[in-house]
Amino acid sequence: SGTLRSVHAALAKYGVALPPHPIAMGVSSPQAILAGVERGYGMGWVSAFAFVPGWNGRVSPVRIRGLPLRRFLYLVQNRQRDLPIVAKKFAEWVRNRSNAKPLSWRIENE
Repeated sequence: SGTLRSVHAALAKYGVALPPHPIAMGVSSPQAILAGVERGYGMGWVSAFAFVPGWNGRVSPVRIRGLPLRRFLYLVQNRQRDLPIVAKKFAEWVRNRSNAKPLSWRIENE
């Protein structure tokens, strides 16, 4: 997953690698990871976007002080199709509030 890759990359910057471990269960969504943790199957990594504080009261986050974890998200579009006006406005809103250097901020058909 992208979250796990982010964790490995952040740890590698400090010369730390997670020990080899068996993967007991593969799941396709953060909600499934949270449900597995809640049922006592183990622990897992989920992004802050996926975790809702107090998730069913039995799952809590563990913060690792001094370990900055970042993940990149991309706003994508089909350049061969016109965006509805609402989508164009949303893309403009994102562009105006982004502190990242985007690869390409181009809204087609303006």
